[in-house]
Amino acid sequence: HLKPKNNGGNGEIIETEAAIHVSNVMLVDPKTKKPTKVKIEKDSKGNNKTSGSFVTGDVVVIGNSKEEKSFGIVIYGDVNGDGIIDGKDIMEISNDIVGNKKLDNLGSLSGDIDNNGKMDIRDIIKMGNYIKKGKF
Repeated sequence: HLKPKNNGGNGEIIETEAAIHVSNVMLVDPKTKKPTKVKIEKDSKGNNKTSGSFVTGDVVVIGNSKEEKSFGIVIYGDVNGDGIIDGKDIMEISNDIVGNKKLDNLGSLSGDIDNNGKMDIRDIIKMGNYIKKGKF
């Protein structure tokens, strides 16, 4: 909320995007209707995760005391798994498209911005627009 600048003026509500720490995420098991733990177990390089931020390639474990399942994280645009969407990610997509260096499955999914099943020039354009404007 932004306070009014003068007496009688109107204040504003300003929306901003921000990361959510994993400790603030809770899923509900649809069968039991009880909270289910979420934890980041491995980072994109396979090391034990020490940070609460998600990047492409991280492994998240969801479960309770009876059952756990692991899932790979995909952040659209974060092709190289460094947590930043920038020109390096565009280069990764370009190298994959021309066959210089193929991305793994999660990298390919994160580079398919328009979600049409393949990475192409449209995804590169959308990435450039994101870098310029901050949204896809």
